[in-house]
Amino acid sequence: MTILGSSEGDQALLALGVRRLALPIPFTQAGGPINAYLIDDADGSVALWDCGLNTPDCVAALEQGFAEAGRRIEDVSRILVSHGHVDHYGLARLVRERSKAKVFVHRRDWNKVLSGRGLPQMVGYFKKLGVPPAALSSIGAMHAKTELVALKLDEVEPLEPGARLKFARFEGEIVHFPGHTPGLVCLHAPEHRVMLSDDHLLERVSPNPLLELGENGEEGVHRALVAYLDSVRRMYALDLEWLGPGHGPPFQGHRKTIDGLLRFYERRQAKLEAAVVERPKTAMELAQDVFGEAASLQLYLMLSEIVGNLEVLEDQGRLTHDPAEVPWRYRPKA
Repeated sequence: MTILGSSEGDQALLALGVRRLALPIPFTQAGGPINAYLIDDADGSVALWDCGLNTPDCVAALEQGFAEAGRRIEDVSRILVSHGHVDHYGLARLVRERSKAKVFVHRRDWNKVLSGRGLPQMVGYFKKLGVPPAALSSIGAMHAKTELVALKLDEVEPLEPGARLKFARFEGEIVHFPGHTPGLVCLHAPEHRVMLSDDHLLERVSPNPLLELGENGEEGVHRALVAYLDSVRRMYALDLEWLGPGHGPPFQGHRKTIDGLLRFYERRQAKLEAAVVERPKTAMELAQDVFGEAASLQLYLMLSEIVGNLEVLEDQGRLTHDPAEVPWRYRPKA
């Protein structure tokens, strides 16, 4: 199987010295294989944008992709991680050890990628959302399992918003688009109307901004969907021809994709608003109303979507809840 992308969009990226490697992952919800991008540097080395999971299949595919591109992992000069999810940073440590390259990550996602700086426990928060004990255990087991497919790092460098990065054939700017995670960044080449959009904007799958507490367990620090909608509207204003996503082939028409996403969220919010007219409901009850029964990863993704939309509705003054009432129950705002 060929790992190196060959679509029309891949050819557009290749003109800029960017090669897409499609690496296998076991998460069907992500929208397909994880994309790692090899970017030619002026000194003959390559930069690596994202890198896949720490699994035998993904390691083999990464090595095959490098070989198809006429490169070696040892040729990597810098490792740029778009955000702190396991499929995007999981092999950064292996690549660093073989290439001696530095790893760059936005500061707000350091707690995900650095050893000893894991995300705070969310048990208390999930109880406030109305998640029953059996489901809490399922989510906890899922989190522990996913952590096994990423090698934590002991040192990273900051990937600063606004930084200008020079490559062999273009200059790109790091753009901070919080939402999917607090520290997600994209690489924008404005002169060429190209952006590596990773999981901020996918052509066929909602990026599902995920539930997350602050580094010390603070609630409300990262309101994922509220932040995402602000970020995606900033992206809407950009003049872009090709986007290189985190999953799937490069695509065009970012504004059409964003318009579809906004309509999707508006429909979801209207459904949630209608669901609490007769009686207040918890986030867990609303997730069951919308999606039915689920466990582990699916339940976490569903709760993320529900809570994100509830926070938007509260931000707009359409719903409210009493924080002193546990579990939280959402109701129309008088």
